[in-house]
Amino acid sequence: MKRTSLLFALALCVAVVGCGRVYGPVKQVEALIEEKDAVLSEISKKLEQSPSVAGIAEASKILASKRDSLKAKKKAINDAPQGMNVDWQQLLYHSEDHDKQMFEQMRAKTMIACMPCPSGVLDGIGKLEKDFNDAVK
Repeated sequence: MKRTSLLFALALCVAVVGCGRVYGPVKQVEALIEEKDAVLSEISKKLEQSPSVAGIAEASKILASKRDSLKAKKKAINDAPQGMNVDWQQLLYHSEDHDKQMFEQMRAKTMIACMPCPSGVLDGIGKLEKDFNDAVK
C-alpha cells in the first residue's frame, strides 16, 4: 500500500512539473499580455487627454517606466520551456495584432482630436509604437 501511494504521489508530481514542458510558457505569455494591455491603455488615455507633443512626451515617460518590466516578462517567455503545444504562440501573435490595432486607433483618434496636428505628433506616435515593439521583442 505504501509503495502504491508513493508511486501515485511521484506520478502526480511528475505530471504537474511536466505540464510546463507540454503546454509551454502560457502563464508567462498571459502575464506579458496583461501588462502590455495596461501600458497601452495608459498611453491611450494620456494621448486622449493631451493629443499634442506634450502628450506624446508624457506617453513616452509611461512607456519608459514600464520598459524593464515588459522586457523581463518577454525574457521569462524566452527562458521557459517552449513546450510541445503551440497555443501560447498563438496567444502571443494575437496579442501583437491587438497591439497594432491599438496604435492604429490611437493614431486615428489623435488625428481627429488635433486636426491639423502639429509637427511631430503623428511621428511621435510612430516612435512610441516602435519603442513599445522593441521592448516586447
